[in-house]
Amino acid sequence: MRLYKTLMSEMLVYCFVVVVLTGAFLAFFYPSSGQTFYDGPYEPLRGAEVSAAYAAEVEIAFEAPGGRLMRQLHQWSSLLFLVGIVLPSLGARSSMPRPLGGEQGSRFAVGVTPSIRGRCRTAPRRRRSP
Repeated sequence: MRLYKTLMSEMLVYCFVVVVLTGAFLAFFYPSSGQTFYDGPYEPLRGAEVSAAYAAEVEIAFEAPGGRLMRQLHQWSSLLFLVGIVLPSLGARSSMPRPLGGEQGSRFAVGVTPSIRGRCRTAPRRRRSP
């Protein structure tokens, strides 16, 4: 049991570090809100009016070096971080779930809030031409 807690703690620390580093990388490409006309390498969207945030996501996916890798690392490490926080809070280590106390309630709230607010999204999908 002690080894499990140690490994889980290390995994959460590593996931947090990866989320912070990839989030800092992605923040360089994220603009303020507004509307813009897309003028990038993705041909089906060229000339269309899109939000600045969506245009930035497409730019990260297609133009930024390692952009897709960073987005996927950010997404999967944050999901793993979420699972690592929520599962022990729900009492996954025993057959009967424990009631959420002070510490478990706060861990559950920290873990569930990003998913409720819609922070766990996937990268925009490329449309295939027929």
